[in-house]
Amino acid sequence: MNLNLANRLVFLAALVTLPPAALPSDLGDDISAYVEKEMYARSIPGAAVAVLKDGALIFKKAYGTANLETDTPVHDDSIFELASVTKPFTATAIMLLVQEGKINLDAPVTTYIEGPESWNTRTIRNLLTHTAGFPLSGIVNCGGSPLLTVTAKQALDYLKGLQMLFPAGALEEYSDAGYLLLGLVIERVSGETYGNFLRDKIFKPLHMDHTATEDRLAIVKNRVSVYSMQEKVLVNWGRDWRYDVPSFFGVLSTVDDLARWDDALAKGTLLDKTTLEQMWTPAKLTDGRVTHYGLGWEIGSWRGHRVVAHQGASGTLLMRYPDEGLTVIVLTNLGNPSDNDVWALARGISGIVNPELLPPHLMSPHADPRPETTTALRNLVLAVGRGEPSTLILPGALDSINGLPPKAKEWALARLRVIGPLTYLGADEPARGRAAGQEFKAVHTLYYRGPVDSGTAYLIFALSADERLVSFNFYVE
Repeated sequence: MNLNLANRLVFLAALVTLPPAALPSDLGDDISAYVEKEMYARSIPGAAVAVLKDGALIFKKAYGTANLETDTPVHDDSIFELASVTKPFTATAIMLLVQEGKINLDAPVTTYIEGPESWNTRTIRNLLTHTAGFPLSGIVNCGGSPLLTVTAKQALDYLKGLQMLFPAGALEEYSDAGYLLLGLVIERVSGETYGNFLRDKIFKPLHMDHTATEDRLAIVKNRVSVYSMQEKVLVNWGRDWRYDVPSFFGVLSTVDDLARWDDALAKGTLLDKTTLEQMWTPAKLTDGRVTHYGLGWEIGSWRGHRVVAHQGASGTLLMRYPDEGLTVIVLTNLGNPSDNDVWALARGISGIVNPELLPPHLMSPHADPRPETTTALRNLVLAVGRGEPSTLILPGALDSINGLPPKAKEWALARLRVIGPLTYLGADEPARGRAAGQEFKAVHTLYYRGPVDSGTAYLIFALSADERLVSFNFYVE
């Protein structure tokens, strides 16, 4: 389970296939060896991976099995369910309408679609940044079970009945429901169906010929089946619902098409660069706190490098380091983040390409230059797991844990309560980057691993000059 905070091929109009540029063979072999090792360890049936550097596709390869029932292998043109990687497409559709002057980001939702009085204070920007106060689930249900077929009217009626969780802009709460409403807004404003709008405004212009929106009745050649783990056994994922407006989960695509999409965004082909930077800037709450989400994208940093990304629950991730011109696309068919940590997989690939991005689980142990600090940090982690306050913890340092949903937070604290002795892996000194959206006040970033009851935890501590905790992240392998 990944507990890290948030935790793009020159566009050629007529190009259909995108041959990889040169990548040193040893790096390509290292990426493949790593991916195959991780797939085996995580029981991932199949995957397709692409790496882009400065607009060139430098690595692309397919692995494993697309369908376990037919033993069909994954190919370059295999079509994956992107799940929530759909959200950046929905956000881009909104921003296209903003550029055309048809939508104002700061106008109430009810400017564009009818809704209850509680929507009058919720803006389009709030929906895009998950600060509108809608709950997580966008799954329309009856008697507690999801409906298999959901019309636009049923979706809107469902949304109208939801209770808001907080005033607009007061908090950040990831919400599929909010993105379902954005899809309905796109339809009302454009006069087109959500799927047709994406097809005509994004997929066709970018020659994303193998990309479409979900339709469970359609026969999709080369479609990849999605699986999940149930009591350590692979089973079908079981998400068979059909939405008229699948704006929070419903785009299907390939690694080649996502490479075109990525490059078009980065080069300003689709949206102007000012708009894109606006999308890639974290939102602010009404009290001034900075969130970890922009307009349709998860925003964060990794080892001091800015990261713009989005994960999908089907086992997919598009991760871009915009200042380095590096993009990693990982499409797998093992769903659910608790079973398949695609963030760790993508960061491992990033670190092979650029050693400055190497994640802790690929670092080798080193002689510990500060054993007293290491002991103090383990004691601090144990105290955090027990819920004990400490003057060594600066405000916001535990946002990576405190911002989790209740069950995930309890899982995290339970791991921290039992962590064993820490092994020193390395440091970034001076520390680089930002913490919790504020100016980074750390001077050291220290990396460790330690045993827990369910595997090995990898821990990242950012410390101030007086060795107080500025930020803390960990994940378990």
